[in-house]
Amino acid sequence: MPVLAPGILYAIVFLLCTNGVTGIMWYVTKKDGEAYKAQVAVERAEAEAAHARKLVAAAAVNNSLTAELSRKDQEMAAALEEKSHEIKRLTVGRRCFDARVVRVLNASVPAQPGLSEASPSALREDAAFATDTDVGGWIAVAQRQYEQCRARIDAIATFYEANP
Repeated sequence: MPVLAPGILYAIVFLLCTNGVTGIMWYVTKKDGEAYKAQVAVERAEAEAAHARKLVAAAAVNNSLTAELSRKDQEMAAALEEKSHEIKRLTVGRRCFDARVVRVLNASVPAQPGLSEASPSALREDAAFATDTDVGGWIAVAQRQYEQCRARIDAIATFYEANP
């Protein structure tokens, strides 16, 4: 039996060592996994904070551009009102376009809400003619609509330049 004792002793030592190594490896792996999860959580929190800062900055740019656009729109409305009064003051209501031309102009462009400011009679498809006052009003409204569109496109471009 003395011959078996060293073999059993080696087996017991081997099992204890390998089990101990396995235990140590499991503990290290568990700690590494927890550290990795913690690192991922920190990185995610940092990314969310950076995204939130970017959203706040974009909202600030948007608010500023919206206020500027509103101010420009009010200025354009006032300018259109002034132009409309001046057109009515400076024109004499002289016949400018006959009924055929009025029908062509009204058929090519759907009625716009702003056009009614020029002259309701000229907007009717069966209108007999359009006066110089009507034409001047149409031009003033078209200019305002163009400027509104241009201001909106400029605001959109400015927003995307500030927030790439």
